[in-house]
Amino acid sequence: MARAVVVAGRANQMARRVITLANWNNESLLKLDGKSLSVLHADASLFAGRLGIDIDTDFGEIALDNIPVRDIFDFRDFRGYRVQIPNCEDYGYENPLLHPWFSTDSGYADIQRLDASLDLLDDRLLSVQIDLTTSECEDALPRSLCGTLIANCCPLDSTQLLHSLGPIPVRFAERYLPMLDLPGLPSDATQKHAIAAFGPPDHSGGGISSKQGTIPEWIRYALPNCYLRFQIVHDRITNFTIMRLSDPPCDLLKTESDISVV
Repeated sequence: MARAVVVAGRANQMARRVITLANWNNESLLKLDGKSLSVLHADASLFAGRLGIDIDTDFGEIALDNIPVRDIFDFRDFRGYRVQIPNCEDYGYENPLLHPWFSTDSGYADIQRLDASLDLLDDRLLSVQIDLTTSECEDALPRSLCGTLIANCCPLDSTQLLHSLGPIPVRFAERYLPMLDLPGLPSDATQKHAIAAFGPPDHSGGGISSKQGTIPEWIRYALPNCYLRFQIVHDRITNFTIMRLSDPPCDLLKTESDISVV
């Protein structure tokens, strides 16, 4: 597999890049530091207010991930959509570990600033024009990435939900939970809403801990198709977590001391 020549950058150097992924004359080509790349496959995924674009080329894999689109629930809402983040580090993200990032096979970088315009036709993302500033994490990042792309959009389904990792903001509960044949909850749901929909919780926890400080309160249900955990702050549900029955929560796992020797 041929690899493009990339220009080394200094570690922690702020590098401004203009990335354009667009449908132009129905050609699926990208250009990386002057080298034309063939797009073998491209997908756009949308989950919990985050957009990801994965591109397979003859050079290797390219990814734009965790682009925040807080008010987007469905790909159809991307028509003429624009997102601007002057400082990603100050962005009020639900999970601080999920900052936007840009990567190639040669390296990766956190995105510091982002200005993106997106458009959609049917189930395909036709154009993504992104002007971003990155913080280089390795000395092998491309100067620029520009060219043409058609990305197939991947709608969220129950399988993806059951394999999701980490908490999901409660504003998605009304849309996501019914995918698992569960009652939906409003974006301003309280603990009373959860109890009214699911009954008394099977487990609960949180509060002051001598080892870990104050832990947000939580309640959890063991349901026929999953474990469902709600985090609660001042009686308001802030997020929920879906866990597969094959991967039970840690506090339900038996330790060696729990196993009696026959």
